[in-house]
Amino acid sequence: MIYFLRASALFYGLTGAVLLFLPEEVLAYLHLNIGPGGALVFQLMGTLYLGFGFLNYSNSKGPLNIGYLRPVLATNLGHSLMAGLTLITALGDLSTPFAYVISLLCLSYLTIGLISGGLIMRPPVNTKHV
Repeated sequence: MIYFLRASALFYGLTGAVLLFLPEEVLAYLHLNIGPGGALVFQLMGTLYLGFGFLNYSNSKGPLNIGYLRPVLATNLGHSLMAGLTLITALGDLSTPFAYVISLLCLSYLTIGLISGGLIMRPPVNTKHV
């Protein structure tokens, strides 16, 4: 579970850092002409992803009792599955270069969501210290 939380923290943290500090470059790479507000929207999304990354990383250092991690895993499950399913619907409308990027993101989101869902279903672990 620690490795999953750290891996998802890395995914969200890197995605957030790229969106926060390089929004114009991301917009140019995706060939999106959203206007002056597009960079601001991407930066705001970057702050959200950095927040997810910090949340997952800070909880990976705590006790391993699943009862304490249920809210974090539920947040990961909800966000990741909804984002993955949204990206699946977007695959039909995009051109070939975008389909590769969207497919990779979709796979990443769905993997994080499914692992989160599996961890939520596990019974709590007794973590009494001797």
